[in-house]
Amino acid sequence: MYAFHSRAVINSRLGEYGKAIEDYNRILKTNVLKAVENRLYYDRGYALFKIGKDRDALCDYNKAIELGLNIPAVYNERGCIFEDLKEHHCALKDFENALMLCPSFE
Repeated sequence: MYAFHSRAVINSRLGEYGKAIEDYNRILKTNVLKAVENRLYYDRGYALFKIGKDRDALCDYNKAIELGLNIPAVYNERGCIFEDLKEHHCALKDFENALMLCPSFE
């Protein structure tokens, strides 16, 4: 499973988001450790976001947050999706959450 995750991360960095998503899907179908499950949803959400699948990315970001991922990037990226969807109040709330977690977040 770790090799699939490593490959997915590298594929994302190379812009091969479809390949990365395939590996994230494969990992999430297994009995993944709860301690890393939230990060996997975030990583897959990021890849989905990069290929324009905003609604799918939004679901994964929501799941990552639900599972306890509390990092500025997940709120910032989800805020960008809300902004694209013209849900400005939700976007503003997420940007504020990102800044609350890390006031110097860029």
